[in-house]
Amino acid sequence: MHYKTATAWIFVLLMLMIFFLFLYPTPFMIGLGAVGLPMMILVQAVVVLRAREESQHSFSDEKWYEDREE
Repeated sequence: MHYKTATAWIFVLLMLMIFFLFLYPTPFMIGLGAVGLPMMILVQAVVVLRAREESQHSFSDEKWYEDREE
């Protein structure tokens, strides 16, 4: 699965977990939020860091700003 698709699904799951946490603040949902939210954020970081997408910019020269034109 492409990392952009995976991060979109993780974002949807995070928003659903937060929504249900506000909607049903039961001990189960609070526990799920306390364990699930940091876990999903960690998974999000791992997915993004392991992505194989390469930058189109070359940073070997002094012009490493993307918007800079000279």
